[in-house]
Amino acid sequence: MQVLNKPIYPYLFGLFFIIYRTSIYLPFFNIFIFLSLVTAHIILCFSISKISKIVFGYKNCNLSLLLVLILLYNSTFLINTISGTFPFIWIRNRYCLVIIVIIFFALSSIENRWLAGRNFKKRAIILNGFLIISCIISIGSGIINSTIKSSQNKDNKYTALAKKHIAIVWILMDEYPSSTCLINEFNYKNILDSFLITRKFYVFKEIKSRSSSTLSSLNSIFNYDDTTNYQNFMEVAGALQKSKWINDLNLNKYSLHVNDFFTIGSQKSSFNLYTYPVDYLSQILSPTIFFKILG
Repeated sequence: MQVLNKPIYPYLFGLFFIIYRTSIYLPFFNIFIFLSLVTAHIILCFSISKISKIVFGYKNCNLSLLLVLILLYNSTFLINTISGTFPFIWIRNRYCLVIIVIIFFALSSIENRWLAGRNFKKRAIILNGFLIISCIISIGSGIINSTIKSSQNKDNKYTALAKKHIAIVWILMDEYPSSTCLINEFNYKNILDSFLITRKFYVFKEIKSRSSSTLSSLNSIFNYDDTTNYQNFMEVAGALQKSKWINDLNLNKYSLHVNDFFTIGSQKSSFNLYTYPVDYLSQILSPTIFFKILG
């Protein structure tokens, strides 16, 4: 119980954040990345505390550090909220990081001048206890949700018939208007159509999706199902990696080559645009400013 009297809540917040993000979609879990992120968070908190004490003389900056970590680890939501509310405000991600650093030192100055020693132990017990309980709840909810999802997973009994093995090349024009739309709206005939048709491609006049994102649309195609409602991108990415269509193609002796930034079946993505959280690391980092900087 003595440890609860100590200001370890900045460290506990990082642990809670990583556990909570993990609980959203457990199948992506990677113990090495989990331990690496926890270690990195501990080093970050320890380094900031030491620098603040040695360079600036701040003896108590734990509450300020906690508040800034909340900003830092939820910066994507905050940036989107601000830019949505005030469209004329546009700040580069790296400048946001500088602003958060300035906020930390401003809060640390206030904490050391007016809050030092006030209800120190009581504050520590409340915050530490709250974060420990939050960690336990997140672990439990993650296990329960994962169990429910597994039991609800539907078996699609469709199996592709063996056919003559000719090469299949599929070109998906993402965020590109259909040929029908170009003709109707702009009276423009897409020369790409004739280029592909002369090379014996089948060109859809138009294709519609019931999904609001590229990732979900692809998953609908590769799993023969556009009726499943997923709660987040991690679930969609996980389903895409278990593609039923790819399994059928493999049964028919086809090999898959993906020139995309999504992992489809067992084929890893060719590159990463950091657009969607499609693996465990991006699942954890996607709400943070680090993911925005990488993107």
